[in-house]
Amino acid sequence: MKFKNILSLIVIAAVALPCLTSCLGDNKDDDPNSQHSISSLYIEQSKNMVVAAPVSGSGEVQTLPGCRILLRVDNNDRTLAMSVADFQYDAQSRAEAFDYPAIPVTVNNNGFTANNAASVSCRALYSTLEISNFHAEFKTRENGMQNLVALNFVVNNKNRISIEFVNNEYKGITSSSQLQQSSSVTFSTREPNYLITFDRASKTLTITIDKPIFTASSPLNGAMVIAGVPYRFTPTGYEFAIDEVVPKIGGKTDDNMRISSLTGTGVYGSSLNLSFDCYGINSRVTFSGNIY
Repeated sequence: MKFKNILSLIVIAAVALPCLTSCLGDNKDDDPNSQHSISSLYIEQSKNMVVAAPVSGSGEVQTLPGCRILLRVDNNDRTLAMSVADFQYDAQSRAEAFDYPAIPVTVNNNGFTANNAASVSCRALYSTLEISNFHAEFKTRENGMQNLVALNFVVNNKNRISIEFVNNEYKGITSSSQLQQSSSVTFSTREPNYLITFDRASKTLTITIDKPIFTASSPLNGAMVIAGVPYRFTPTGYEFAIDEVVPKIGGKTDDNMRISSLTGTGVYGSSLNLSFDCYGINSRVTFSGNIY
């Protein structure tokens, strides 16, 4: 998810661009006399889902309603703190609210992370929650924006919580090969970008491919949108597949570009791999990339 930028150590954009995901934004501190620069990101319930996977490795992976999240980065102390509300960590729990205290931020060439393996007792509305293995990761985009790509932690040493954002964007390599000789790559490009959009109600996702260039001779006129693809969450990410689907290209349904054998896997806050057959261009298309 995106916001405006935060750490003074990182070059930031002067103006925040419209965001599909979540970008960090600069705010004045509540105390006008404070010398601290605070950057914050607020994530609405409608922009995320809570995925709870048993730490034991056995049992059901639950997809729960999104929660309200406020992340605050102190640019002077280089720390990150979190406030959460309307949060369920399993289907039987009541919606909780809690504050997670500030922890150090580590800056790297790609952005910054905040990690804390230790268990922290957080007083919530109805109980005390033990939060451990906390991980938040931001990546720096080409426009200087900091984009939140991962947020996860363990509750009560029982459930591993992954905050899965409704929109996730990926960059990487798109390759294609002729269907009659699928083992030989005939074309490869980094031009297309991929957006995965989850619909929790229908349990389907939509794949939007910006600049859908799959062969040297057939750039398509407008974005390709592949909707209604069933998915399921796993302990490490998500999987999706559909036998056949007709995409929209440039906003219009194009039966000539019918897609079959679409499959893919995503890793929370990390990577996406997918492949499909497209008979309109006589090609097997594959994508392998990372969230950004």
